[in-house]
Amino acid sequence: MSVYEYTALDEKGRERKGFVDAMGVAAARQKLREENVYPVEINQAENRKETALSGILKINIWQRVSANDVSIFTRQLSTLLGAGMPLVPSLSILMKQAKIPF
Repeated sequence: MSVYEYTALDEKGRERKGFVDAMGVAAARQKLREENVYPVEINQAENRKETALSGILKINIWQRVSANDVSIFTRQLSTLLGAGMPLVPSLSILMKQAKIPF
């Protein structure tokens, strides 16, 4: 089984993003339709464990984080969460904006 990342619309027309386990793209579409979610885009997800691990190994653990950086990060995270964005995608967005290569 493979993991597929999808962008879809629910019954009310709101955009949903997520992951689904399926044997193929057609099976992933069928699973989503059974949940009354209508896929717009489906792509095979990359191996997130390897990506996360390689990012962790590049971080200098002795580098200090300034109070200003912490303040900006928490303000941006608060804004994303307040807008209804889930926690994990919010953190992913903030990671992409970070100066440190993850």
